[in-house]
Amino acid sequence: MCASVAAGKRSFRLLAAPLDGYSERAFRSLMQHCGADLSYAEMTRMDSLSKNNQSSWRRIRIDPEVPSGLQLLPSDLSSTARFLEMYSLQLQKAGVDSVSSFGVAEFQLNLGCPSGHVVDRGLGCAMMKRTSHVNKHVGLIRKFFPNVPVTLKFRLGMNSAEKEASVFRRLVNEGDADAFIVHARHGRQKSSDPADWSVFRELHDAAEAGKRIIANGDVVSVEGIAELRMRYPFLSGVMIGRMAVQNPCIFSQYREFDRSGTYTAHTLESDLLPVRRKYEEFFSKYYHNDTGDTVSSAAYQKYSSSFMRHFGKHVRRDSSFSLENASG
Repeated sequence: MCASVAAGKRSFRLLAAPLDGYSERAFRSLMQHCGADLSYAEMTRMDSLSKNNQSSWRRIRIDPEVPSGLQLLPSDLSSTARFLEMYSLQLQKAGVDSVSSFGVAEFQLNLGCPSGHVVDRGLGCAMMKRTSHVNKHVGLIRKFFPNVPVTLKFRLGMNSAEKEASVFRRLVNEGDADAFIVHARHGRQKSSDPADWSVFRELHDAAEAGKRIIANGDVVSVEGIAELRMRYPFLSGVMIGRMAVQNPCIFSQYREFDRSGTYTAHTLESDLLPVRRKYEEFFSKYYHNDTGDTVSSAAYQKYSSSFMRHFGKHVRRDSSFSLENASG
């Protein structure tokens, strides 16, 4: 099983990306158990939160024992202000003295969503060029919660033209955020299109000036993380998406590799059974017990099903063993 890695401040961070349909509390707990420095709740629309949409509020429920990042899709400033006021009121009612005590380790603004219904409203990667507007959102969050980091996650632009114009570099240079997570694809590219890691070279000067740059896109192996770090030593970390579902242990495997130059690889499905059992343990904690959750456990089976469809796809099938049929 992947070894549990103690949390702590590190100069090179390993982050588990927010994944729609996966990143509920059990999954985030598993990510951090397996060595991620931080995991994030699913992207949630700020305007929906500001309208008190209960399904949106459920998406950002956090266990204070497993601090998580909130990835939020910003729209207009008034919606951001309303959400922050509502969240502050929740803290007061809960008798919590800080949002960190509530389990929020970071606020992250999503400027990278390429979905048509998002960019048609000028949101997601369509907001990247509005640096001043983005900075106002950052400033509002800091006004309400001054001690919590605010980061930006974005693509290289809406399309190849914006990538060639280095829209992403301008956002890094002019953006007022604590870190910049750069997904090395533009908005017209699919996940099957290769990420362009060469763009990180353009951010060297920004990093030297103190900007924290975190790489995202096609980070799918321990060797890949090591290559990124060797080619671009100024990077502050990586964010891992789909591969964290297939191989949650990629985080602890890289830490092992960084320490010793080698790591324990999983080659068979049966190697991953302890990881599956740990996930089921977390899942039971949140959805099968009386936790006060107003959502039926059946509604959350979609998360478990999504996870199991992709978990372990990087290893060979055992002739006499199946993760799908293995009992917990």
